[in-house]
Amino acid sequence: MSAEPLAHAPLRRRSSVRGFTLIEMVVVVMIVGILASAAMPLMALHKRRTQEAELRESLRTLRRAIDAYKQAADKGDIAKRPDDSGYPPSLDVLVKGVPKLTPGAATANPSGAAAPVANAASSGFSVNPFSTTAGGQPNAGMGKAPATIYFLRRLPRDPFADPTVPAAQTWGLRSYASPPNAPAPGADVFDVHSRSDSVGLDGVPLREW
Repeated sequence: MSAEPLAHAPLRRRSSVRGFTLIEMVVVVMIVGILASAAMPLMALHKRRTQEAELRESLRTLRRAIDAYKQAADKGDIAKRPDDSGYPPSLDVLVKGVPKLTPGAATANPSGAAAPVANAASSGFSVNPFSTTAGGQPNAGMGKAPATIYFLRRLPRDPFADPTVPAAQTWGLRSYASPPNAPAPGADVFDVHSRSDSVGLDGVPLREW
């Protein structure tokens, strides 16, 4: 039997194992590119929906805190001048807290005379569970009203704003004295809105949310 076929057998086995051709690699790259281009708009849409959901939640949180401040001022739990609207003077005060009035406390009139304020302990109003004493510790069995009322743990920010800007500066402010069709900042904060010029997925400008 001739040994020549056996000598060429390894060569045949090696030639049966081959890699991808150039055309096959080009086709694979084109398919991956098509799939990636189809997925990118979906990813952008998902990111946009997430930002809008975060904006809605931030607006609800801020407006609830502003209303809680107003309610506390109207009930006499915190100081309020007779000529004030009762709304917070700034957004930062919602986080920094406001001194809680004690029985017998009074607010100052512009004329300098003292005006009596309703007893905070008898009002039965509780803004939130973040109130602490002056030393930062909760009152335990002392029967004393908390020295400070906090309305927010932290200030939410507009997700469409520059991330390097402080949270309080990312919001547009509307004072109580400004009309709804021309919101403008003033002596107090009656409402907040986004400063973004974008239009939401629902067709409503973000400023009008």
